[in-house]
Amino acid sequence: MQATPFDGPRITPRNSSPHAKYVSKPWRLMTAASAILLLLGYLILPVVFSDADDTIRIDQTASTVFALFFIGIGYTGSIAIAFFQRRKKIFLLRSVFVPYLTINLLSLFNVIFNILGRGLVPLSALRVVGIGLPSTFSVIYGLSAFLMYREYSPHDEQGEDDTPLLVRVNPEDLTRTQLRRLLEERNSGAPSPDIVHSTYRLDLPGMEPPQKTWDRQSSPPTSRTWSSTGRTMA
Repeated sequence: MQATPFDGPRITPRNSSPHAKYVSKPWRLMTAASAILLLLGYLILPVVFSDADDTIRIDQTASTVFALFFIGIGYTGSIAIAFFQRRKKIFLLRSVFVPYLTINLLSLFNVIFNILGRGLVPLSALRVVGIGLPSTFSVIYGLSAFLMYREYSPHDEQGEDDTPLLVRVNPEDLTRTQLRRLLEERNSGAPSPDIVHSTYRLDLPGMEPPQKTWDRQSSPPTSRTWSSTGRTMA
């Protein structure tokens, strides 16, 4: 019997392509940059909530444009990443949905805190936008993260990121691996007595085991055949 070299059972990811778990570095950089721009936009936006008669040392119009521009770039980047990397579900869950959900919740808290703390009521159109955008996208990212978490729960994971989930082991490959291990143990030295007694039976030519024809109440007769066999094996 000849066994072909085999390192282990082949693990086939289910419902994923061969490159489904790999995300290139440009996409990761784009994800981080979009998140940073979104956070900067929501940090600038509450500053320009002040009324026209309030003393402010920055240009409100320019600050508003920059804030909305950063926010728009951040949301557009996240939508583009979710679309083009829609098969990388674990990447979307860990790098897009959960981080962007956190950013939107913090931004919503920052906007509401500035409005209530500075008494900026009634709400203007810009303040309504500052509350509505993070609230809406918090629901979107939160729902997406929940659905993704429900589909790929952590207890199905077998390793760190970029490792296959929900794997399927081929039974034939598993059998070949076991046979290969047995051959390696056999070639490495004398097999264990437990393996010999539990796996093999030695039949010497011209010798048969004695038949149990004696009475159960009496002691069994001495078999010269098996005695000689024992001396021969020893």
